[in-house]
Amino acid sequence: MAEAGGGSGSDSDDDLSHLLRFDTEEEFFAAASANAACYFRSERHIVLDEEALASPDATVFTFRQRGEGKEHLADNTGGAIYDAAILLGRHLARSEAAVLKGARVLELGSGPAFTAAVCARLIGEEGSLLATDGEPTSVELARENLLVSGAHPDRVGAARYWWGTPIEEIPELKGKEWDVVIAADVAYTDEVLGPLVEALRVVCSSKTTAFLCNGSRSWKRERSLRNALREHFTLSEIDTTDLTYVTEREAPGQGAGAASAEAGAGGSGAGGKVGRREMHRYMLLWRLTPKKKE
Repeated sequence: MAEAGGGSGSDSDDDLSHLLRFDTEEEFFAAASANAACYFRSERHIVLDEEALASPDATVFTFRQRGEGKEHLADNTGGAIYDAAILLGRHLARSEAAVLKGARVLELGSGPAFTAAVCARLIGEEGSLLATDGEPTSVELARENLLVSGAHPDRVGAARYWWGTPIEEIPELKGKEWDVVIAADVAYTDEVLGPLVEALRVVCSSKTTAFLCNGSRSWKRERSLRNALREHFTLSEIDTTDLTYVTEREAPGQGAGAASAEAGAGGSGAGGKVGRREMHRYMLLWRLTPKKKE
């Protein structure tokens, strides 16, 4: 497979070829179509076999999605776990466990709260976490998934935050400072870029480190987002080369949804074999450091 578009894309157009992780558009669309099946499952079992999650029960995340038919369409985007959330969770477990231990963590646009659940297992007894989303149904789904995943209700919670709402009007955010802010696949339309950047600016203090992961749909949009973020943050791009895969356990009677192979030891039990597939989008992962206010 070829990772086209190395990092900046074309300045003259929005050619789809700059988004591809495959050699042809046909391969891209085939992978995208197959992967879409994952979003319409009511439950998923995602495996993160990272050392920081190396207790017997901590490598498989069982999550509910509102993924079936009308329910998914009514919810639009917030009911499914997208690949960017899995990639960000893997990176945090693999490379940022020390940063997260004891940290106060906020997630923006959490959806089912997969990445938040990964963080909940990394923050330890001294840390705290709040998953936020603009849709009330997604907040409820996040709260349910966090509890099912074993998060302690006194340290981990979920709340509604519609970007643009003054944080003074949100009890869970009012007066709070965050060590780490995370967001995955939240920059999916041009209309959300401004509100997203403003939300990041508002919730981040000078001591906050933010991580933003996005499955690229348009290099023009990614450039716009990068330029808007640079007004308030210093951006560092994180190499995702070794992170762009999903390992998932199938439930009984459930297909893998994408080209997959058994993933070795532990590939069966509790419902089915484990399959691995490659992510079909080029993934951008940025570390954001707030600029000092003049």
